Amino acid sequence: MFQRNYILTIVIIIAGLLLVPSFFAFYYTHELSTIPSKLLEPYKKKHHLSDSFQKIFDRGLKAYSKMDFLRAEQAYNTLLLINSRDIIALERLAQVYLKQGKVNLAINALLKILRIEPEYHPAHNHLAQIYLYKKDFKQSIRHAKYLIENGLAYVETYLNLINAFFFIKQYDNMKSICRIAQDAGAKHPHFLFFPLLADLINGRENQFESQYTEFQKQFENHPDRVLYNYLVALYKRDDKQLRRIDREIRKATFNHSVYPFMFLTLGVEAIAYTQNKNYLWKSAIEMANRVIKNSDNFLLPYRISLNILRERKDFKQILPLATDGIEKFPTYTAFMEFLGEAAFFLNKSDLALRSLQKALKVRNSNPDYLAYTAILMLQK
Repeated sequence: MFQRNYILTIVIIIAGLLLVPSFFAFYYTHELSTIPSKLLEPYKKKHHLSDSFQKIFDRGLKAYSKMDFLRAEQAYNTLLLINSRDIIALERLAQVYLKQGKVNLAINALLKILRIEPEYHPAHNHLAQIYLYKKDFKQSIRHAKYLIENGLAYVETYLNLINAFFFIKQYDNMKSICRIAQDAGAKHPHFLFFPLLADLINGRENQFESQYTEFQKQFENHPDRVLYNYLVALYKRDDKQLRRIDREIRKATFNHSVYPFMFLTLGVEAIAYTQNKNYLWKSAIEMANRVIKNSDNFLLPYRISLNILRERKDFKQILPLATDGIEKFPTYTAFMEFLGEAAFFLNKSDLALRSLQKALKVRNSNPDYLAYTAILMLQK
């Protein structure tokens, strides 16, 4: 797959390896991906406003850093009223929308960028990542492939692509992308681990065991090795190994105390999605809660837990978690929706109506939430 652009792909991956220092290897975010600033300079010169408007842009950045997303949104919309083709302001606005749970508005902002500048590779990369987050794998793959086929890709693009292929169980395509990355000199263990995990899932245990032994030797001193071991032990349901590895994780030193639990939250969620087994879903929730316990500054673990709990209709667990999420991220609309729906099914009518009405002021496209609100209003 993608063989006609093989040579160009190799060159671009090598460039990306030099420019992107580190990342969570599983799809990471509800944040826009990090793009090396030097790649944006040509577009800033072509589309960005003059220095006289820099104060407005800085006002948006300052508001965003303080999590005052409504004020940040106002700043970027002001810039766009002056120059609707300022793709840098549009890109920042997309991130502000994401922080408020306005995912579709974020996507629309990024698509508008591509109508202005079809080859603006950061927008394609962001869309590949956001669609991956939304589990819209077809669109995620489409934007990642565009970058690869046009020689505009870098490491994040390949990580997004192999994650998407993993989620939809296209393991051969996933392995093909991993091989391209390795041939280009990519050293991150994820490009080796994904194919091994696919072998384990497909029942090729003998092949997995022999190659995984080599994998562990190769990355003996890599800090993530213990995290990969945890995922393997979890898939095998080896409780004894899990307890031992968990102790090892607690004693290990990482760049950030949250890192191992965030890594495992995303890894377990990916495996659970492909296997759809209760113990894996439960483990994903537990790991996300460990992230929150260590640091409640990350939105993603809240959202992962709430999405899983909603699929399982576990409204008793949703209610306190959504309440906690709202306290930390008061402008994030999705948490109001989760809280309103949970309260509705738990017969907490006043809380349900109050939460849903507040959410509907921001967006009103979900027919379920509209129906719940109508029922509650009729009961008044």
